[in-house]
Amino acid sequence: MKYYHKDTSLESLPLLYDTSTEYKNIDTEIEQLLLKACMKEGYVILQKFMDQSPYCKYLSSSPTSKTSSLYLYYHEDAHQIIHNIIQTLKKHAF
Repeated sequence: MKYYHKDTSLESLPLLYDTSTEYKNIDTEIEQLLLKACMKEGYVILQKFMDQSPYCKYLSSSPTSKTSSLYLYYHEDAHQIIHNIIQTLKKHAF
């Protein structure tokens, strides 16, 4: 889902993404992205269950298109979970 502030147009916002290199507290990192969306800095793409976040009362959501591109930005020394996701995508990409 794409999450963005209710008082903004999705077309006018840039995509925000997490650039941290430490993955010690993923909840805090996601919370920071949602807070930036609440402050009208851009929109974020997150899982649908984010609707349960207290920040979402300030945000609108829109489903991503099945033909939307997916971009992964990651550090060379990324966490093993990121490497597993990348390997799975490479294996099953069509």
